Amino acid sequence: MPQRLRQRAQFQAVLRAPAVVHTAHFALHGMATDGLTGTRGRPLFANTGPWLGTVVPKRWARRAVTRNALKRQIAAVAVECPLPPGAWVVRLRRAFAPADYPSATSAALRRAARAELRELLAVRLRQWLASGRTMPSACAVGRSAQPPATPAMPAPLPSIGESA
Repeated sequence: MPQRLRQRAQFQAVLRAPAVVHTAHFALHGMATDGLTGTRGRPLFANTGPWLGTVVPKRWARRAVTRNALKRQIAAVAVECPLPPGAWVVRLRRAFAPADYPSATSAALRRAARAELRELLAVRLRQWLASGRTMPSACAVGRSAQPPATPAMPAPLPSIGESA
């Protein structure tokens, strides 16, 4: 079972990388976990192995019961289809049609989500890895998870009628 992403900096670091694979409703972001440090210089990912986070925004799943059901499906499929070492985030990128799935806990929604998540983690991710591509590293997307420094503000412009 993968370890869970819990810190905001962990999510930000992984989501900074482009999506590795996607399906109609889900996208999978991933990156190597070596060398990533947090704000206090501690490693973001202390242990090796797979790390998993889920992002199910209110924009695409309005009801909390739907968001929680989808998160449970993501966790269950991640146990069924073991992930390779690295940090992974499964992100809901489009809503399931409410006309097709009126109940948030319907068996039809669970079956559809599971089938699509199996496609994402078992088929498309394996194909992507078999194609010889490598996971983005910390160097490719920014070494630390700290936000970039804000640029200095330029000097204010003089008002009309003032001399420079």
